Order: sequence, then structure tokens, then C-alpha cells
Amino acid sequence: MMTPNFALRSGALRLTAISAALAVTASFAWADDSRVDGKGERYKLVSCHKNVEVPAQYKVSKKLIKKPHRKYVQRGHVIELREYPAVYKEIRTKVRDAYIVLKEVPCANK
Repeated sequence: MMTPNFALRSGALRLTAISAALAVTASFAWADDSRVDGKGERYKLVSCHKNVEVPAQYKVSKKLIKKPHRKYVQRGHVIELREYPAVYKEIRTKVRDAYIVLKEVPCANK
């Protein structure tokens, strides 16, 4: 016949054995790709990212400064007809500020 003390001890032994088995299994799960940081804590590297800056967006419009025109110019015995293009001023209005996006990149080995 089992004594109550023996039953308690065998239950405690069983619990200890199960805890040890789980600890060993957990350590094997981390063994293949675990790393240790500067504080001595273990971690698993999930993914690597790089900061990518998206430039600001602008709405651009033009304002006419000088109309296109033609002009006769004499060079020696020849008279030339010259055409000058229009001159515009570019007006830029900011629509959205620049921001940073995290882009996933391949991780370098250690």
C-alpha cells in the first residue's frame, strides 16, 4: 500500500520530469536560430528592415513671365528671323511632407 508521503513525492517527481522535458524541448526549438543580445537575453530574428525615405510631394503650376516672340536681327548682309520661347515661372505647392517607410530586406548572417 502506498503511503500519502510516497504519493506526494511521486507526483512531485512526475511534475519535475515533465518540467525538465518541456525545458529541453524549448531549448531545442530555440537552438537553431536563436541569438543573444548585449544584455545576455535570447531572441529570435524574425525579419530585417531598412529605412526608405519617400520624398515630399508637390503640386506644380506655371506662371507666364514672358510671351514667346519673334525678332528680326541683321547680321552683315543677312537679316535673320529669330524665335524666342516663352518664359515661365514654376510655382511649387507642397501637398505632402516627406516620410520614412520600413522596407523589408534580406538579413545578413551574423
